[in-house]
Amino acid sequence: MCRTFLIGMLLAALGTGCGVPQQAPTRLRTARTVEDAMSDPGAIEALILTGQAFESVPEEIRQLPQLQKLALRQTGLSRIPDFMASLETLTWLDLGDNRLESLPPAIGKLPRLEVLYLSDNALTELPPDIGALTALRYLNLDRNRLTRLPPEIGRLQALRWLRLNENPLESLPPEIAQLRNLKRLYLRKTNIPESERSAIAAILPGVEIIW
Repeated sequence: MCRTFLIGMLLAALGTGCGVPQQAPTRLRTARTVEDAMSDPGAIEALILTGQAFESVPEEIRQLPQLQKLALRQTGLSRIPDFMASLETLTWLDLGDNRLESLPPAIGKLPRLEVLYLSDNALTELPPDIGALTALRYLNLDRNRLTRLPPEIGRLQALRWLRLNENPLESLPPEIAQLRNLKRLYLRKTNIPESERSAIAAILPGVEIIW
């Protein structure tokens, strides 16, 4: 029975394929609408707005001083406002499956952010400020339009998982070798030529690279 329980716990932890939860933990004080969050703004720790249509990020979010987890997936957003920089307590941010073509410099002003989902957008580049996210452990950029990464990517010293699947990347910057804690790198369906794969593996010893 103990063995069955342990196996079940392990499968639950790895269910996403990358060891990172796809949803905010229910143990946090969670709201699922802006209105609910504003009924007790000082207590809300997670705000899950997935699937709700917004023309812009609701400014009321600035009034949630304990906010740790924010999901804005599938909301139709095309831009991220600068006031997001004021959300200094965030550790988990999901901006996936939107219409983002760029990120503001403000994205780098989230000192506690550990998990960032940007998959399924239209990003063509990342701002250099992305390198300021020194607490970041997991970065998902799958299915965007990235042709290159900024050299500042090498400053993400806490990064363990980096997902770049289905981007038209043709190469990686040399600074990728500075990611000393990187454990897994996803590069499926990119334009990186076969001739460069061995060189990438050589500068990232110990990293599992998924082509």
